Amino acid sequence: MKNLKNCDDYTLLVEEIKNLKNIVTDLKKEVENRSLARVSEYLTIAQCADFIQCSRSTINRMLKNGDPKYQKAYRRVLIPRNSIDHLLINIVN
Repeated sequence: MKNLKNCDDYTLLVEEIKNLKNIVTDLKKEVENRSLARVSEYLTIAQCADFIQCSRSTINRMLKNGDPKYQKAYRRVLIPRNSIDHLLINIVN
């Protein structure tokens, strides 16, 4: 009888872990959708720094290292939104 109780506890824990996994997945999708809705297709260095919540010098260093792809429009550096999203996803994972 004691083993049966442990088995029931185990299945309850497994179900709870699956529920938590689904909740985390849903929250991750919601955060991605909110972050994508707030920004335009291209960001300047200052906008990117605000979005990621870091300094402009950090963004410049990342650009120098080739982390996010960017394009230059005259003197302006424009960073595509999808490049920033991929960078953030790689940092999180």
